[in-house]
Amino acid sequence: MCDYSLHHVQSRPAAIGDKLVSTKFDNTPTGGFTVIDNAKVAVCLRPGTELAFDAEVSCEPVLGILPIRKI
Repeated sequence: MCDYSLHHVQSRPAAIGDKLVSTKFDNTPTGGFTVIDNAKVAVCLRPGTELAFDAEVSCEPVLGILPIRKI
């Protein structure tokens, strides 16, 4: 499901096998998922979608103060 703040961004539903990355979209306060080869299109996940990750998931540091955290 796409966030309401992405209504100015072109979007499409996720497909099986999509390789997704998280990103910030231009002219929105919100980040979201996109496919690697088309970073301008938001990929919307439906409720109940399961994700698999290639590596451990981590959070970027806030204001450069806190260390990178693994989730």
